[in-house]
Amino acid sequence: MDYAFIIDRNSPLSMWWGTYRGLEWEIRNWQRGTTYDGEPHEHWNYYVIFCQQQFTPEEWRGICLPIEGRGYRGSPNYRWSVSPVYDLPWHGGISFYRNVTGVDELAEKVKWGCDYGHDGDEQVHWSLDMVQYDLRATIDAACELYPRLRWRCPSCGEYETPDEALGFFARDGAWWEHYACAHDRQRERSAWAAEAGGA
Repeated sequence: MDYAFIIDRNSPLSMWWGTYRGLEWEIRNWQRGTTYDGEPHEHWNYYVIFCQQQFTPEEWRGICLPIEGRGYRGSPNYRWSVSPVYDLPWHGGISFYRNVTGVDELAEKVKWGCDYGHDGDEQVHWSLDMVQYDLRATIDAACELYPRLRWRCPSCGEYETPDEALGFFARDGAWWEHYACAHDRQRERSAWAAEAGGA
């Protein structure tokens, strides 16, 4: 998995994010004091971000949910169980849904997620590797559910199914890029290196 992370020693939150098999993801770890036996009390979450451009209009209607009323303090309610995403193997089931960009069912990106705050979770000392294992299982299942998922080329920003475009995958399947974009990027680096070396 390709990822970046932020750990702020002054904050109880550590975050990791990246892309795996064309889907963006995020992991969060909240430090919440200590347990009764002095161990750090942590709370883990992971999220998968779905982008409208990666799916057909029909698929997107099942991923981006309409509001079904308002709840506590006016927050929107959604009926998660009507989406095929609900049935993916999430740790303990879905516990989070939010429109990341756009409004209501017109959102261009939505974030689905789960947490490690279920009965029995506090008995396990979860690690980043364990959470990543669960996250990969969720994304692998999403890729089976949506076999025509379009990936975003990190160089040019276009979305295509990798089997339709001339491109290549990273060894671990974390990302994909057009051959032409990779060659252009390499040419730019070589030109920059030659310019820097000749100065």
